[in-house]
Amino acid sequence: MSVLPELDLGPAAATFRGEVRAFLAEHWSERQQAMHRRNPQAERGFDRDFTRLLAERGWLGVSWPKRWGGQQRSAFEQLAFVEEMEYHRAPVRAHTMAVSIVGPTLMAHGSEEQQQRFLPAILRGEHCVCLGYSEPDAGSDLASLRSRAQSADGGWVIDGAKLYTTMAELADHCWLAARTDSDAEKHAGISVFLVPMSTPGITIRPMEAMSGGRTNAVFFDGVRVGADALVGAPGGGWAIITEALTFERVMLGGRVARVRRELDELIRHLAIACDAKGAPLGSDPRVRDLVGSLVAEVEASRLLAVRCVAELEGGRVPHHQAAMAKIVAAELEERLAEVALDLGGPAATLAEGAPGAELDGLFEQVVRASVLDVIGGGTNDIQRTLVAVRGLHLPR
Repeated sequence: MSVLPELDLGPAAATFRGEVRAFLAEHWSERQQAMHRRNPQAERGFDRDFTRLLAERGWLGVSWPKRWGGQQRSAFEQLAFVEEMEYHRAPVRAHTMAVSIVGPTLMAHGSEEQQQRFLPAILRGEHCVCLGYSEPDAGSDLASLRSRAQSADGGWVIDGAKLYTTMAELADHCWLAARTDSDAEKHAGISVFLVPMSTPGITIRPMEAMSGGRTNAVFFDGVRVGADALVGAPGGGWAIITEALTFERVMLGGRVARVRRELDELIRHLAIACDAKGAPLGSDPRVRDLVGSLVAEVEASRLLAVRCVAELEGGRVPHHQAAMAKIVAAELEERLAEVALDLGGPAATLAEGAPGAELDGLFEQVVRASVLDVIGGGTNDIQRTLVAVRGLHLPR
């Protein structure tokens, strides 16, 4: 149970939150979590069996339209579900990108055939997707990407390389951005493809991430896909990517529930920890001020996530609102990491499994993860530009 109060998302969301907590108490108990932590860091958070349990209850598509097998609940109920999964560190990586990013974008831009083929499979928990955006010379500036897709024999031939492609080794398809018109302006010549990861010509090379997990470099060498792999029209990929990135930022902003859990852990730790003189850390007014500031920032971050949800509930895509939520959530985790290290001292820098590590290395993990969070979904500098241009209507 959280030390911090719940946000009021309405009676339906509160009821649903209770159902989700009861499910987690049964299927994600402390014993099950301890067993899961025995897995290597790179495999944690990924559990297809857990995903199928959620699918059996229809919870992968909480807010999806009933037309595609979803429950068509409100976006606020969806937020309550995401908060509980993130707070309890449930292993949801097998479906998160497919459900939260690719599925909604296919509903808006996919062909009828693509919707029929992919959306039901996603809701059954049978479809894992990785994102093929970043490249050796194109990180947050996706418009500079160089991977190419050329029309050939009624389909497409793809060549290029992608970096930091998390879960490429586990995914069924890659949501891939590639250039289809080298003569067009750089935003206008990009298209999006759903590429089966079993296609000949794809090579995956593992890369170790700062978080201790795995990411990948993926190489496409003469990869042939059918015409049905193209999402939307040729050259129309920028609008699709922009919308997909918005859904990703909503998801990342909603992960403030994870930061909330980490702050709860810190507060509980401070309640029993003492300084070098034996005085309780929690009674120090300076410590209380630091923690109080973090609590206020967590609440502000959660409200930004609620604002995004309110936009979605109203049928609008929260472009700059999602960027704001992502900025605040990512930088909040950085500040939490700094405070945890300052208050925890040398023991807080010890990794999981090290003798004397605070909370079995939790704070050390938070430090490493926080560095990546300000980059994922587009760096926070890019997000600030988006807020300035789309939210405040300032000139570039």
